[in-house]
Amino acid sequence: MSKLLRRVSTTMSDRPPSYVSTDDPPPPLDPAPRALPDFPSTYQVGISRDVRFVGVGDVKSHLVLLGAFRRLRDEVEAGKGGPQAEGGVPLEPKARWAVFVQVAVYRFELLVRALEKSATELGTLTLPLDVALVLHSYLLNPLRYDEDCVRREATPWFGMPNGESLERVARSIDFETMTQRPPSPSDSRRWLKLTLHPYDPLDCFSTINGRQLLGFEEFKDHFVPWVTPEGAGYAQQGFRIEGPNGLTLTHEVLGVAKFVHDFATSVQSDTPVGGTVTSSISAPERTHNSRRAVWVRDRLMKHLQDVKTPLELGTRLGWSQEGLRKMLREALSGRERGVRNIASCYTRGEPFSLDLGSAVLRQGTFIDKMHDLGWTRPGRFDADDTLLQRCVARYHAFLDLMASSPSSFCVPTLDIDLAWHTHQLKPAYKLDTLLATARFVDHDDKVEEGALATGFDVTARAWKSRFGVPYSTCGCPLPSQPPLSRLSAKLGISASARDTFPTSILTTLVPSSEDSDATHPSAHNALVLPDHPQAQRKRAARAAEVDARRRRDDKARRKAGAGEMRDGLPPYEKRAEGLSTRPDAHAYAFLAPVALVPVYYGPMGYPASVGGCAATDGNHASSQTGAACSGGAGRCALFLNPVSFTRSLPR
Repeated sequence: MSKLLRRVSTTMSDRPPSYVSTDDPPPPLDPAPRALPDFPSTYQVGISRDVRFVGVGDVKSHLVLLGAFRRLRDEVEAGKGGPQAEGGVPLEPKARWAVFVQVAVYRFELLVRALEKSATELGTLTLPLDVALVLHSYLLNPLRYDEDCVRREATPWFGMPNGESLERVARSIDFETMTQRPPSPSDSRRWLKLTLHPYDPLDCFSTINGRQLLGFEEFKDHFVPWVTPEGAGYAQQGFRIEGPNGLTLTHEVLGVAKFVHDFATSVQSDTPVGGTVTSSISAPERTHNSRRAVWVRDRLMKHLQDVKTPLELGTRLGWSQEGLRKMLREALSGRERGVRNIASCYTRGEPFSLDLGSAVLRQGTFIDKMHDLGWTRPGRFDADDTLLQRCVARYHAFLDLMASSPSSFCVPTLDIDLAWHTHQLKPAYKLDTLLATARFVDHDDKVEEGALATGFDVTARAWKSRFGVPYSTCGCPLPSQPPLSRLSAKLGISASARDTFPTSILTTLVPSSEDSDATHPSAHNALVLPDHPQAQRKRAARAAEVDARRRRDDKARRKAGAGEMRDGLPPYEKRAEGLSTRPDAHAYAFLAPVALVPVYYGPMGYPASVGGCAATDGNHASSQTGAACSGGAGRCALFLNPVSFTRSLPR
């Protein structure tokens, strides 16, 4: 399987495969209307029978949230409030949204800390929409979210906000305006008491100019502005501020300081460091049940036994990710996967195992896709929800495919991704996937484009072999086309699921239909490595393959005659010529290079979105710097009893 996933696309020296398989002819463009299928009430997924993990009502509720999130972003980008750039000039729209997201993460952090400090429960409090936006992206990184919850077992009364909180938020949305209705007086008072911030996100954005560095005794008096004329604000790439002991604080330094605190806490209370508890094959409910966490803790304590104080440890690490990774490699005997999992939890100072701000920005691309499809439009599915029924059926088949095959890297289409995201918002997601597939299915939203291209190809061929129907019917060709029988033999796939998932409930509309856009691969802005030689070679090969396909198709049309040239266009080329209202939504299923998206936007350095989407087994794709993706095992207890940098480490 690993060899299969390393396979590269065909190049111009090879004859490009046809955009459709010879044993899989395309449906006619104007068929007779199909009879609507009878969708089953339950499905069989792997070894689980009679299950229905997500329903149409759940998907509709999720779409309401996505529509409200998109409306909130539009309001923020068009607004006049919030921090100002140099010279008092209002921030550009994308920069405004990036800063707003950082404020929302801070508000979510304040809520979490307030709930953790006492036995206070969230109860029936309806979260503000911006905080719900952050929680939504947090839940879409299920391994990280789960481990963060498990590592907080030292505070047994604490309950992390979960998908039930998002359900209350969805019910608070006005369907006509896609805005959140004003909170009740009790919700407004309770929120103010917990966070000391106004409930309304836009009011808060206009009044709060920066944040405190919470969770660190040494930094608690430091107030950091969101933006500065020099680009050194907390929401900017060049964040830096002078700290104690002559230390210049940056996001990297705060991340290493978080590791220092967590290691000191692990020595004192047996709470393991981040990235060591939850994985796709080991998802314990208690940290002491994780053999990996105990093994890593023991190795770290032995390796760092000569370190006397947290300050000494930070200095030894150079307060840098490079120093942290070097130490971890030495302590873990070069186990690179473990090094990546742990170090990726400590890139920033917030008390979460991933960069929630970047996670929100990445998910924004998927929200845009749903908006472009028209699926977030009020009343879109009131009269006919067949598309959502099929979306639910295809998602259960997607899970069944993962359960049936040793393949652990599956790339969803947009409709499957929507149902998958909806399932991840449910508290039962972890147990559901463990029972059905024998592993905790992770959702990796930060995958390099070449890996997505190959993974989508593999997923599409495996789907066709198992269910006997095309995976995607949006009209885009696959990145490559290996012989189906050889692929099936490698994956060990059988056709036994065709009775459980009959053709009528899995096939979608024909390529001439706009609604077939929903079966386009869900790349939502794949991660591009612009300076990575291997990634550049693969990108060039895919671009060459597109050119070869076009020349071949053009030659076939000329041979057919001038009168038939226009009608002879394949569906993906027809979309490119404007027959679709969204031609940019059809980028040849990863064949063409995706647009380069900078990690930071603008000269002042505001974060921009990156990331693709795939199901993984916890072996995460990494960036060129070696940082693990946002989808993996995570971090962290919320600095319970923070240890002073100068205090001696207990032994």
